[in-house]
Amino acid sequence: MSYTLTIVDVSKIQQYLFASNRLVHNLGASYLVNQATSQWIIDALDGWQSGQIDTGLANYEIWYSGGGNAVILFDGRARAMEFTKRYTKRLLTSAPGLRVVVHHEDFEWEQSLTEIYTKALQELAQKKAETISAMPLLGLSVTAACQYTGLPAVGKDDEGKLISSEIDAKLRVQDEARKKLEAMFEAFIDEVDFAYDFNLFGERGKASYIAVIHADGNGIGKRKEAICRSSENQKDNRKFIESMRSFSNQLEEAGKKALQETLAALMKWIATSDERQKRFIAWDQQHAKKRVKFVPLVFGGDDVTFVCDGRLGISLAALYLQAFNKQALRVDGKPLYACAGVAIVKNRYPFARAYDMAEALCQNAKCAVKEWKVNPEDDALALDWHFAVSGAVLTINEIRKREYTVESGRLYNRPYLIKTPGKNINDWETFRKVVKTFQFREDWTIRRNKLKGLREQFRLGADATENYRNLFDLPELPEFAGDAGCRRSGWVGKTCVYFDALEVLDIFEDVEEEHS
Repeated sequence: MSYTLTIVDVSKIQQYLFASNRLVHNLGASYLVNQATSQWIIDALDGWQSGQIDTGLANYEIWYSGGGNAVILFDGRARAMEFTKRYTKRLLTSAPGLRVVVHHEDFEWEQSLTEIYTKALQELAQKKAETISAMPLLGLSVTAACQYTGLPAVGKDDEGKLISSEIDAKLRVQDEARKKLEAMFEAFIDEVDFAYDFNLFGERGKASYIAVIHADGNGIGKRKEAICRSSENQKDNRKFIESMRSFSNQLEEAGKKALQETLAALMKWIATSDERQKRFIAWDQQHAKKRVKFVPLVFGGDDVTFVCDGRLGISLAALYLQAFNKQALRVDGKPLYACAGVAIVKNRYPFARAYDMAEALCQNAKCAVKEWKVNPEDDALALDWHFAVSGAVLTINEIRKREYTVESGRLYNRPYLIKTPGKNINDWETFRKVVKTFQFREDWTIRRNKLKGLREQFRLGADATENYRNLFDLPELPEFAGDAGCRRSGWVGKTCVYFDALEVLDIFEDVEEEHS
């Protein structure tokens, strides 16, 4: 009997999620993407028999779904094509603008499903690369443009602004999106709700910053490849199906649990101080509701994105990475590793650009892990960030070359590695201690103006820094990776190891403080 393997892949998710600068649009988009690889898959299968496809009694078997894709096994090509018709009709009516690629691969049960699956993934990737980007119909005759996307408007939102069908779809699911989000995290936020408006972030009378955090797992693709290469899985299709399904389900649960633990740690930290509650719990006058300055947007699996108050971003990213690392998949018994990028920007900064920045920073962190590795099996957690004070349209590497590189070398020391063995200048725990020393130790707190001056001396090099310290009788700098020389000059070779700490001095809140 011939079967069909069908892969459903939501493409260009980030472009769809972050096309608007309104958090409610992003939240609605996140919900629609989740529905596209969960409930709508099930709805399109309605009326057919579910079960193990190889028994001859089932019409389909959902292999796995989530994280932007789903794989289904059908009892033939005809049913797979009928499913695709139903599914794509739902997409067009419920999520206009969301791009999905579907690929079918026929096979016999006697064939190795690992080979069929690998081939299907390769052909799907090729299909995605070759697909011409959809050109939306920009309107006939006289039309008005959506004020968020520039596409033809179909109506107005609650503020009277013109909106496209894409924005309208995202707004229509707001209630469902919030209920789903709150149900998943209600045990950790008690009577407080999430802040669904960027205007609630920051503090009244001060510049408001948000942090966009993007985290991505290390080597997840290789772990999937290892499941495919297993001799047992290559011989036994049912075992392969169960192994891959278990891996996908466990990974999905690990990402959610890590984010829940991160939120729980944040709420516990806030609750220990009235001052923290005033600063990080906003009062929503319109809805008479307390709201924590934190919103998960993409979660479940190894790919996670959330936003929070700019002062919390760096620390929460580190907390999330450590919570994710605690999770171990039973499939192979190994802990999970990930890297994160944090873009700290003003709350009216273009959100899509902030996300792109966070994603690029995450890739920087992954490169740092590769450079740190001695053996191929080594792995680590790593974190990079950027504090954007301008709207310059440059890549992270271009910004760092232009603004953070001087004659003496690099002013930045990031990315930082979290809980790696041995002493190194990129150690996260050392960075935390240095920041807290500058923030709270009396011999530095009484010299805040001199600290600002110290930043400028770092730009002039090691000798200028040491002369400045001597001139104003400043104490030795905090210990850094056991290097005595840097406590006088601020430099280790061609790298300034203190500039990062001084740059974030006023916007770094250490949520890990009571959870180390």
